Amino acid sequence: MLNPPPKFIVDLDKAALSETSRVVYEYWTLKRGNAPFPSTSALDPLEIPKQVLVNFTVIEVVDPGPRFLVRLTGSKIREAAGQDYTGQMVDQMPGAEEVVERFTWCVRHRKPYCARSRLSWSANDFRIYEALVLPFGGPDGRVSKLASVIDIIKATDSADHS
Repeated sequence: MLNPPPKFIVDLDKAALSETSRVVYEYWTLKRGNAPFPSTSALDPLEIPKQVLVNFTVIEVVDPGPRFLVRLTGSKIREAAGQDYTGQMVDQMPGAEEVVERFTWCVRHRKPYCARSRLSWSANDFRIYEALVLPFGGPDGRVSKLASVIDIIKATDSADHS
């Protein structure tokens, strides 16, 4: 059994994804063909539509650990977070423990997932986001990169964000 973390959707229903996530999921599915996931060389952010690229993040898997290094952060993600995490280790970001847990799950199980959660890794933690995370790897079957599309869904009603 895979035992995914809470607020975590493993059996993806394309129809339930946001439009932004759906576009990236279709790209990933096309690139992987019959393989469990596409090769890292298939990941080309220039092939992602510009309106989606602003929500796109590329994360490098750094062994041992694994640990996760942010390689590319779209402008809407930088805006939502209140800073640019490009070049930073995810485990060094405040409030990112749940994100690290989910990334680790993705690497170990070599499967994509979708999660909806509070933006805990940002000063804008009153916002809810959907994150679709997709593995990419090499011929050895190991996941070496994660592509993520993050779509800000809404602000929570219970937070004071004035």
